[in-house]
Amino acid sequence: MECQYCNKTFKSKYYLENLHSTKCKSRNDPVRILEIKKNIQLEDLPECECRFCHKTLSNANNLNRHIKTCKKRDEYHKKLVESDTNAVGQESLTHFNTEQVIDILRQIRNNRSIIDIHKIASTWINNFGKLIRSVPQNQNYRVNTRSGLIFNGSQWIRSTINDTLNLIKNNNLYLVTTKFRVRGIYSFVFPIFEFFRNLTVYKAPCAIGGFMLFDIFEFNRVGGFVNEDKFAEDFHLSMKINPFRFHVSPHKIYTTDRRFKKKGLFYMLKMSLLSYANKNNPEFFKNDHNYWI
Repeated sequence: MECQYCNKTFKSKYYLENLHSTKCKSRNDPVRILEIKKNIQLEDLPECECRFCHKTLSNANNLNRHIKTCKKRDEYHKKLVESDTNAVGQESLTHFNTEQVIDILRQIRNNRSIIDIHKIASTWINNFGKLIRSVPQNQNYRVNTRSGLIFNGSQWIRSTINDTLNLIKNNNLYLVTTKFRVRGIYSFVFPIFEFFRNLTVYKAPCAIGGFMLFDIFEFNRVGGFVNEDKFAEDFHLSMKINPFRFHVSPHKIYTTDRRFKKKGLFYMLKMSLLSYANKNNPEFFKNDHNYWI
């Protein structure tokens, strides 16, 4: 039996499906996913040789680190995406243009309605910059992100998103998020979360869904949000980003502590640990784990 992602061969179906499949590092590799879609087979290469630039590394760990930042890999993946007219998320790039999104913001100003920023995220990053610069300074908006977080005050929105937008442009980043805080007895939770996020960032970058500003090409390249996910879809997406192109902005966003009150700290801690432990198991994220109850 052969793994379609990494081409490793196993003696039985049991070893392939139950022991290897959930741990296979190539399973969530956007390059390999597109190659499979196009029926592109892997070459047989010498051990520890990069299949993109053919550089030979001293061991497997160095090879894995090299592949994450290999420029030839990025160029190859870009060609795969551009040649695939049915690539994931391709249609969303033209779903909204700048004028349409600015018109939506004008409607918010006039009607004080709520807008889902996840819909706006389908525009190109430069157009998003134009959108933010178009927000009037003297208006307040209630902006509902994918996770339901509410911001008040267009000046804060303008400042935070402009700063993170500049971080992406000036530092060649793929994903920027911010720090989160709550007031009250649970105010200690997010600082502790950030401590552990820093410890594991090179294994699995973690961005909270309340604020995720992407390079739109990279967003589409990794496949965007998985529609079947019912739990921790933000982490399931951010973990696919190159950790060297991920950054946490010093800006702080205050959100509600209702989830801590409703589910309890033990449950939240347990699910955080389980999410990290199952980072290579897509099936884990398709179960809601009673999170929304």
